[in-house]
Order: sequence, then C-alpha cells, then structure tokens
Amino acid sequence: MGNVIDKDNIEAYAYGNIFDILDNRSYIVDPRHSGETRSIRKFVYDSDPPEISLDFNFFPYIILELPDVVTRSDSESGDGKYETLEWTQKIVVRTVRGGSSNSRTDAGRTDMLQISDDIQSIFRNVSIRESLAVLNQSNVEIEKISTDAYSMNERTIHEAEFEIRYNSRIKVSE
Repeated sequence: MGNVIDKDNIEAYAYGNIFDILDNRSYIVDPRHSGETRSIRKFVYDSDPPEISLDFNFFPYIILELPDVVTRSDSESGDGKYETLEWTQKIVVRTVRGGSSNSRTDAGRTDMLQISDDIQSIFRNVSIRESLAVLNQSNVEIEKISTDAYSMNERTIHEAEFEIRYNSRIKVSE
C-alpha cells in the first residue's frame, strides 16, 4: 500500500497515499454504485469540480485537497538532515438531498452519514494507521470541522468538511 515519503516526495506521496485510501471502495462505499460498476465512476477528486455541481447525477463525491506541510518548530536535527514535518489535508464530502436520482428525500442525508462514518472509521483503524506509519505518515488524527446544507438550483446540498493531520520525522537533506 502506497509509497514511503522521503526528501524528494514530501507532498506527492503524502497526497497519493491518502487519496488511494479514500478512493478504495472497500473502505468507503460509493452509495451510487456497488459491485462491478463501482470502479467506473469517479468518486474522489483533487479539487472542486464545478461542472459536477451543475449535474446532480454525479453526487455524492469527495474532494481531497492538496496537503499543507509545515516543519515542527525546534525539530531540526543538529546537522540539519532531519526534521519533523506535519501535514494537514482537508476532505470535503458532498451529497444531494434526494440522492443522485432524486428518488428519496432522505438519500442525501443517509449517504452523507454513511460516507462520514466510513471516513471516521478508516482513519481510526489501527491497521490503516500502522500502514500509514510505515509510509512516514504517523500519528494520524481525523476531525470533522464543519457540516452545512445549502441550496443550489433548487436542490439541497449536504456538505461535510474533515481535516486529517499526520506527522513524521524524516531525512530532508544529505
């Protein structure tokens, strides 16, 4: 699973490893597609896809934002070769009240709760946390930082925002 973060891939591998977890339908079930068709539909994006907001048939979906990376203060080794880095990423989940087909009035709420539960579960899972630690993504924390509902084109959109944080002491210079 994934790639070990090193001095040459501080952001790319951090992002890719988390993206791969979120895009794994064994961890987060796509309420729109199950079984064989589930891998066909794009479910996780790297930025807000504005065209999707106009076509409710693409709901629900997840956005994983690019990571913010900071060096923990006073963490540099005496020789400057090692630092403790901290990553923060936002995960946004969007559903539409009636579901993608507008079939039930509670589908969007149900979809949101299930996807949110899956996200909470995977980043609290000991096995996944241990796998991420091997990739230099340690001390994983997940927090739901906001929830909202708003109207667009006479449809109610449910939105939840999570923040995932992790850190690692890695070699950053030769």
